Amino acid sequence: MKAMFGLLRRRRLAVVTAAIFAVAGGIAYGSIPDAGGVYHACLAKTGAVRIIDTDTDQCKSIETPITFNQKGQPGDPGTSPTVAQVAAGDSHCAAGGAAITDAAGSTAYVCSGANGKDGVDGTNGTDGTPFSGTFTSPNGQYSISVTDTGVTISGVGTTVNLSANGLNLESGSGLKVQAGGTLGLSGALLMLNNSGPTCLQAARMGDPILATSANQGALSTGFIESGSPTVCIGG
Repeated sequence: MKAMFGLLRRRRLAVVTAAIFAVAGGIAYGSIPDAGGVYHACLAKTGAVRIIDTDTDQCKSIETPITFNQKGQPGDPGTSPTVAQVAAGDSHCAAGGAAITDAAGSTAYVCSGANGKDGVDGTNGTDGTPFSGTFTSPNGQYSISVTDTGVTISGVGTTVNLSANGLNLESGSGLKVQAGGTLGLSGALLMLNNSGPTCLQAARMGDPILATSANQGALSTGFIESGSPTVCIGG
């Protein structure tokens, strides 16, 4: 009976002891580091360091209290390097470039490449092959013909012919020549609507007109005695 009572007593003591250590362990775990994230420790003269919970423990008289953070203090802001352009002809960069200087004052150079040499001229191309023939539009109404005697551009009722005899322009319908300024027509003999052998000279202001005796001195019609020797109208 006494043996059973002693066994129960030892079991109760073991349970209570385990509970006490569990509570103590939970407090220690929750207090290291403290609420501010700071670790507290004691430094012995031998150099040994022991971490403590200041709520339950203190450094001894022969120990020096020390603290340290879980995260270090922020470092000083860094200094960005400076970049300066280097002109051509500089002793470091003959063709120019850039100088990069760090916070310690050390400078590195990035130089531009030198201009390349001029390339060699290419050989002259061969002359084009002479052309003789006719280009015709898809509908067959327009064409350009090239021969050794001339060039002819043909259209619907219109022909432009360039030959050794000059330029001949013929139109079976209308022909419009328009200039934003002065339109000049000149030639050794200018013929307007003239296809016959007779040249009817164009009258100019001041050219004499032969009128009949019955209407001399009055506004009348007559015959032009003489006119422009280089302009023919009709005939």
